[in-house]
Amino acid sequence: MTRRSVRGAALDITNAKVASLAPTWRPYRGLSVLFDNPGTRLPPGVARLEDIAVVEPERQRLYDDLACAVADGDEGWRDRHGLCPLPRRSYHVTVCDGPNQHSGIPSVSALLDGLPASLERQTNELGVMTGARVLAVAADNAVTLAVSEIVVRGHVLAAGLVPVDPVSDTALDRIAAARAELVDGLWTVLRLRTQHWYPHVSLGYFPNRRAAAAAGAALPTAYQDLPAVLDESITFASAAVHGFTDMASFFRVEPHATALRSHGLGTGR
Repeated sequence: MTRRSVRGAALDITNAKVASLAPTWRPYRGLSVLFDNPGTRLPPGVARLEDIAVVEPERQRLYDDLACAVADGDEGWRDRHGLCPLPRRSYHVTVCDGPNQHSGIPSVSALLDGLPASLERQTNELGVMTGARVLAVAADNAVTLAVSEIVVRGHVLAAGLVPVDPVSDTALDRIAAARAELVDGLWTVLRLRTQHWYPHVSLGYFPNRRAAAAAGAALPTAYQDLPAVLDESITFASAAVHGFTDMASFFRVEPHATALRSHGLGTGR
């Protein structure tokens, strides 16, 4: 357990993802399916998320607004509770979490220990995610989401997202149904239980659960009111498997075109 002092208040760091309140991040390895951030030129093979070219930045304005809201928010509140803001370049929306280093699954140890290089090698454990139908469904069902709430969940400050219209509501339902198939596959192949899906953007982490609970109970009014004043939404039109080595370092795996075609669906927009 690590202890750091912030403006005279000592905070124990028990969050396995946080190294210091600077912030810096502990090594934390795992796999997830993420929506591809819009307005990007998606590269072949394996690519670091922050290195993917953003060619239409206006399509990510919601991320920019959220990052500004965190930076301009109540500094005293952030300091009292030890909020560690995530870098804007790491913002993303998770579709489905896969195994991580704390899952206790021996068959994926080598895959996780070898990230990101191990993403270049197709294995049965990786294949349950890279071959999942949810990738194809996401590529054929664009969904537009807006912020519904700013909340503290577990260790994280999050912006909850909801569909903006009936078309997006239907698209999200289709993606959720395909996600449920992946959840079943992760249990069948890896005996991995996956949490209920709460679409959100993670904005930062707290050093321990006590600090997070206190922060949630005293959430600044500016954060509570943020959904009402944000004009932006964000549209996702594809998804891909990503490996990560800490909470600021993600690596995208290009979906196999053959896997998308096998479901009779498109390859994204």
